[in-house]
Amino acid sequence: MTRPEAWKKADPAKLIQETEQLITQARQDYDIARKIVEMPTNDPTLHDMAESVLDGRLGEICATRMAGFPRAYAWPALLAVGSALIDSQNPAVRTNLYVALVGPVHSGKTQAIEHAIKVLGIESPVLMDLLSGSAEQLVRKAKDAAGNRRLFSPDELGHLFEKMRIDGASYPYVLNRAFYADKFEVLMARRESATFDCVLSIVGGMVEDRFQDLFNAGTTGGLYDRFLFGLCPENCSYDFFPFEGSREATFPVSCSIDATVWRTKSNWTAEERELNPRVAEIAIRAATVCAAFDGRKVLYAANLGPARELARYQTNIRRILKPNPGENFEARLAHKFLDYLRRHGGRFVPRRKMLRDTRAYNLGPSNADKALSILKANGDVEITKIGKQEVVRLILASEEISGQDVQS
Repeated sequence: MTRPEAWKKADPAKLIQETEQLITQARQDYDIARKIVEMPTNDPTLHDMAESVLDGRLGEICATRMAGFPRAYAWPALLAVGSALIDSQNPAVRTNLYVALVGPVHSGKTQAIEHAIKVLGIESPVLMDLLSGSAEQLVRKAKDAAGNRRLFSPDELGHLFEKMRIDGASYPYVLNRAFYADKFEVLMARRESATFDCVLSIVGGMVEDRFQDLFNAGTTGGLYDRFLFGLCPENCSYDFFPFEGSREATFPVSCSIDATVWRTKSNWTAEERELNPRVAEIAIRAATVCAAFDGRKVLYAANLGPARELARYQTNIRRILKPNPGENFEARLAHKFLDYLRRHGGRFVPRRKMLRDTRAYNLGPSNADKALSILKANGDVEITKIGKQEVVRLILASEEISGQDVQS
């Protein structure tokens, strides 16, 4: 029997049905292939903090004495150390800063802080270079400051934040309060109490892939917003070198803030809806520190150019460094996955790479699989295969993808 004779005996309706199925399958395969072609071969490159954030005398010190570090490390570290050296005579002007340098291990976080400390010459008792196991220990250490400034430098902030995760820990509440208040009573165990009595600044490092584990649901109630972050740029290699030279001769003065500054801050938040008002406030604190080191006794709106650039950097970096508000393992992993996939703009990434980069299996393989299954079931992500490799991408809000478009 020849092939034409076989076609003559075939059911035309069945042939039409099979042809339509082939066309539908081809369209689905084309759509998946198009998205796979768009999959990035490398992660988006994160650049260093812009040079335009540098301000005045401190900016010069950063550019000359801290050039061996990325600005994302050097500048926040200098601001934190500098904030503890200002003898402010105006309690209404707050210049204390909480700073976290975030990046991979061996990227120079600790060394950047040590260089900033040495180049500005801060020493004990102003420098509190210690690990504190509880808020009560920190309060006892700070009670003898008599209202003076202190820089709490625990090196690795991970130790501090691990203590915050203990049920009933008072650390987040004490630090939240200390950002705006210099003197308050803290009730402790066994009906004891102590008075927190210092202007507190904080500086330390944090490993990036633990950021969401440390900034979790227990710290989202304000502490995250109080931190100034510096995130290590990609393709940044750090080669250890010892501190050389003497401390810089600096003579910071007490600085007040002109009313025009606060009107300008209101304009910033009106013009840039994504700008968190507290981020703008932190940027103004940084500008006040810089003005003090320049010998300027009043900060005016005309001096806020570098501060606005710093606020923009903080806004952008907070799209990457986000607290994890999840209350259980699956919720925490779901937030991790969504934040990771947002960085890839709706493009496919290998599932295995995402799990590795987010350290998902640290919370258990079954929890990771369940979180990803929930995201897929809710239509938040699309999962398909390239050969034997499973890939996943975020479904963007602008897309309209039907169930037929998603292949697993």
